Amino acid sequence: KQWYQRRVAITAGNLWSIRSDVPNENGNKDVILYCHGNSCNRAMSHRVGLYQELYKRSCDVVAFDYRGYGDSKLGGSLGSIPDEETVVLDTKIVLEWVEEHYPEHRLIIWGHSLGTGIT
Repeated sequence: KQWYQRRVAITAGNLWSIRSDVPNENGNKDVILYCHGNSCNRAMSHRVGLYQELYKRSCDVVAFDYRGYGDSKLGGSLGSIPDEETVVLDTKIVLEWVEEHYPEHRLIIWGHSLGTGIT
């Protein structure tokens, strides 16, 4: 199976956007919401390699960047510096998006490093 992605911007109150890579429709029944660690962003080569391996095992992966990471924008009423409150809120927003867009999938929430505390 060849892994491929499409990018979406998930907005909350038009105050900021969370950039996310999401799978196209392909018949997989499991979807993993991947919460990355503190360093860099969702597009690091070792993370993309993980997404590809999971996809080969029939799991879709939704990976996103917290506000202030990668190409997600800072802002909103919570300020402009990522902190515990913003990364948790961003994860909840993406979780709600995944539940809405993948209602028939079994949801697995996977955290790495910083992401483990959030999950």
